[in-house]
Order: sequence, then structure tokens, then C-alpha cells
Amino acid sequence: MNTSFKRLPAGVALALAASLAAVATTSAAPPASVTGGKVVLKLDPATAEGFADMSIGIETTGVGKDGKRGFSWPISDGAGGLSPGPRGSVLSYGGLAFFTEGGPGTKFSKFGTRFGTNKTQLYAKSEGGGGRFLNLDLSEATVSQGASGLKVKDAPATLTRAGAAVLSDTFDFPFHKGLSMGTVTIRATVSG
Repeated sequence: MNTSFKRLPAGVALALAASLAAVATTSAAPPASVTGGKVVLKLDPATAEGFADMSIGIETTGVGKDGKRGFSWPISDGAGGLSPGPRGSVLSYGGLAFFTEGGPGTKFSKFGTRFGTNKTQLYAKSEGGGGRFLNLDLSEATVSQGASGLKVKDAPATLTRAGAAVLSDTFDFPFHKGLSMGTVTIRATVSG
């Protein structure tokens, strides 16, 4: 009995490979896409008082809103879908401005929250370029995911080294990495 494998003709091999790829494609669910929602930052009261003592005001820009529950921004879309963990990212409209009356000020805009295996960070664009603005601690938050979306409630948010550098340069004060900025809540709706 001959136990060696015979080579398949090229056309048969290609057809077999294509049918296997089709099976793999149809069995894997496509990633869900982010269709809306909002991001809310509830500022730490002690930090808010510290900014006020320095005569630094804080307000949302663009379509952001200042409300009783904090600063909020609508989610515009997401990249890569949101998979369990969560992994992926959401992008937001609007931004946050820090200013003094008649003095220096800076804006952080085009917020994007990137969910990672070890870190979740809120990125922003500022006059000095783009970079990490806030670190979010999901281990201290309530995280729930379902077919309709993702909710992250009350994730402690701290200033990153890059965010601290922008504020320090703007206001000539040594802001530091790890400064509590409050908590972030994210509600992202998905489809697909």
C-alpha cells in the first residue's frame, strides 16, 4: 500500500483553498462598529478647587457640554470594533479647554479612548501635537458589554506625563503625572 500523498492539480488546490477561506470567513463574526454614545468626565472636586485657586477655568469646546454630571462629548465612531476585554477604541467630538482670564490657555481636542490589554488611555490633540492625555483604570470601574454596546462606569482618570507637560508649559506650574482628574464614564452603542 502506498502511503505517500499525491500532489493535487493546481486548479483543485486553489479551489480547495478558496472554499476553506470562505468557511473561515463566514464562521467568524465581523467586528461590531461603534455608532454613537458619549464620554463623560466628572472632575475630581479637589482638583477642580486647585485649578480654581490658580484662576484656571475649564470648559468643553465644540459640541461638548458642561452639565451637572460633568463634561460630556458625543462619540462619533470607533476603530476595530469593541471586543470583550474591552479592546478597540472610540472617538469623540469636541474637547476640553483650560484657560485663564486674559492669560494663557490650552485646548485638548479630538478625544479618542483606546482600550488595551494592560492600559486604557484617552488620547487628545493639543497645540504641541497629539498624545496621551488621561490614563483610565478599568479595574476600579464597572464594565459591562452586550450585543448593543459597551458601558464603562466611573473609571478613575489620572493625568498622563504628556498631559501634565502641556499644562505645565502653559501655566508655568509643575503639574504632575498621576494627578486625579476624576472619573470617566463611557457609553458606546454598536451595531453589526
